[in-house]
Amino acid sequence: MADKSIEKFNPKTIVKVSSQLYEMDKRRIDLSIYGYRLLYAISSGLSERDMFCEYRFSKSALFKYLNIDNTNQRHDILQQTLTEVQSKGISIVTTNRGKRTWENISLITYSKHSEDGDNVIIHINDKAMDILFNIKQYVPIMPKHYLPLNTTYQNWFYPFLKKSLKLGTWTMTIDDIITGLNLDGSATPSGMKKAENTCSSYDRKKCASYIGNVLRFVVGIEPSQAYKEEIRAAKAEKRKPRPVPWDYYKNPRSGNPTGTLYTISHYTDIEVKAYAEKEGRSYARVVFLVRQKVSEMDKRQLAELDKNIKKQAEEDMGARQDLANRAGSESISYAQIVEPACEVPVMEAAFHDEQELRDSAREVGMTFEEYVEMGRFAKHPNGKWYRR
Repeated sequence: MADKSIEKFNPKTIVKVSSQLYEMDKRRIDLSIYGYRLLYAISSGLSERDMFCEYRFSKSALFKYLNIDNTNQRHDILQQTLTEVQSKGISIVTTNRGKRTWENISLITYSKHSEDGDNVIIHINDKAMDILFNIKQYVPIMPKHYLPLNTTYQNWFYPFLKKSLKLGTWTMTIDDIITGLNLDGSATPSGMKKAENTCSSYDRKKCASYIGNVLRFVVGIEPSQAYKEEIRAAKAEKRKPRPVPWDYYKNPRSGNPTGTLYTISHYTDIEVKAYAEKEGRSYARVVFLVRQKVSEMDKRQLAELDKNIKKQAEEDMGARQDLANRAGSESISYAQIVEPACEVPVMEAAFHDEQELRDSAREVGMTFEEYVEMGRFAKHPNGKWYRR
């Protein structure tokens, strides 16, 4: 039996995660935060077609991959996670001539660890290996980005959003979000225990405010002042509203932004804004705007960005000159010339008080120094902290 040893934790290890694992109409994998992290740790060894069936993790390395190395409950959490991943597995649905076929495949067939041992042994199901190698639509993610994601929602959305980088946008219906995350328990087979994130607040039949709850508490957005002003202007001018990003959802007590999209934008290599679109009188879908952080770009990407900026500047200058020539003696303001048809506000860098960072560090069980290093914060001359 082939085996692979993983002795050290590397926060920059490239993990290939396929968004196909999350497509509710094809494949479904429904895990907790630690379950996702274990899957990512295993996936980090799937860079080559070696068909390793047995993984030997250094216990200290696996604790770090699960981000539980600083808790006294780490052995219990590891045992619960292994049990969860072994029992849940992957559900696959295929359709042929209108008839569906279901497959249920366990990822793990055997595991062993002890409090006084140095290694954790995990045996991967042969059938699961075939699936993990054959699925496509991979996106590369790294532990330094996904470990700070501390909810199931954040871990579920991140691969989808990362995959959308090339297009810059991704649209998903609110119904698909509910189904994909099984928020109302509708995807749970009869007789089986519903997932922990199932809540009556998202029940499409019993809760009248389920759409607003999904937008605020799952996606993490709320209407911005700019959006409200655009709606008023569109009504007055009898036109269709232009797309305007909403604000991140704010904690009612502290007033600070929080939630899924804020956390993903704060800790990972991408920045995400979003807004909801209506169908009739109700919001029906969410449009996500995704871009990579400049600080996370490699040399090739930076060169391409610089090229595009220069090209856009030349095009803008040509358009302004052409408009000015056509205007003749008419008086046209600079604002009139450069104003785009649909302006999307640029996301501004957020500053944080030191006490805010200390409180956040305490909430996730880190020291202030560890939190600053993990979040890549730097101190600004104004005395506040910002993300590099």
